[in-house]
Amino acid sequence: GEVAPDVARWLAQLDADPSALEASLGERTYTRLGLYAEKLMAFYFRERGELMAHGLQVRSSRNDTVGEFDFLLDAGPEGVEHIEFATKFYLLEGENASRFDTFVGPNLADSLGAKMRKIFSKQLELGTRPEAKAQLPRPVVLARALVKGWLFYPVGVHAHMGGIAAAHCNGFWCSLAEVEGLASERFI
Repeated sequence: GEVAPDVARWLAQLDADPSALEASLGERTYTRLGLYAEKLMAFYFRERGELMAHGLQVRSSRNDTVGEFDFLLDAGPEGVEHIEFATKFYLLEGENASRFDTFVGPNLADSLGAKMRKIFSKQLELGTRPEAKAQLPRPVVLARALVKGWLFYPVGVHAHMGGIAAAHCNGFWCSLAEVEGLASERFI
């Protein structure tokens, strides 16, 4: 969506002087995109004064983790907002984007469909669990998913599928034998 004018000004200031962001990220080198993206989002929510917790684990016992709240934001006196955040890359397997499960991850057992089912059937429901309620200062009044990433289609294919924004970030993939026929010089 559109960036609010106050956020655009803040981002421009941050671009001119990124020292606060760099201090927040620390010296660690992030090799996993999801962890890095979560740190950036935590910085954003913290700077906006909305962040109550990031990565809050919920346990039923000392050695049994029920789940984790990616982000808990202040939703006013009535409660907190839970945002489940995911950053992923998926490749369309075949040429027919008919189901979320036709997009597979680097681990072929992972698919966009499996991730979405987990988010909606388990992760967004975490705030309703008694173990979670016991840890929260106020009830979860809103639970949302923020799923970002890229979908890669076989070279020459780009099929639209319901449930995925038409203007989503996308790229292509091809077999090694097809690489020599590519006109582009910018790919990996």
